[in-house]
Amino acid sequence: MLKEAVYSSDAPVPSSDQTPLCAKDVMTSSLQFAQADWSLRDLGAFFVKTKVSGAPVIDHKGEAVGVVTITDLAKHEQYNNPKETLEDVHRFYDEFVGQPCHEGDVESLTELSFLSKKVLDIMTPNLISVDVGVEAAFVAQEMVSKHVHRVLVTEKEKLVGIISSLDLLRFFR
Repeated sequence: MLKEAVYSSDAPVPSSDQTPLCAKDVMTSSLQFAQADWSLRDLGAFFVKTKVSGAPVIDHKGEAVGVVTITDLAKHEQYNNPKETLEDVHRFYDEFVGQPCHEGDVESLTELSFLSKKVLDIMTPNLISVDVGVEAAFVAQEMVSKHVHRVLVTEKEKLVGIISSLDLLRFFR
């Protein structure tokens, strides 16, 4: 199910005489998935409805292809400044079409630009995953070193859960 997973083969797995927390102990197993072909409006509605701040992204085959978060959506909005977009459209019309663009046309074009963006366009395509038996402390170290807030949890290469920074905080407080 995972396409580009980064597996941590050097991760410590607890011995039978120890019982430290493992990935399976801290993961969320009821997964919510975002679809790669959803519009950004659909993604926003998904976050509101499910009350999650991030989710694995699956393609039309049901394979995990990335992770998307509310932060990704916010960053997209921040860098998609409508004022700058309007100026770009005006500049394009002036330079390449040779005539000014009507204000109504500019607003329609910028709205279409936002509507045409998909989850696939803003998600993080790098999947970081760990096995269910990996120690939770190692998961935390991986998240810090890779600068991520979510790690997918697998069992026999099948996606079975997700661990967020908040999941870890509940156990390490």
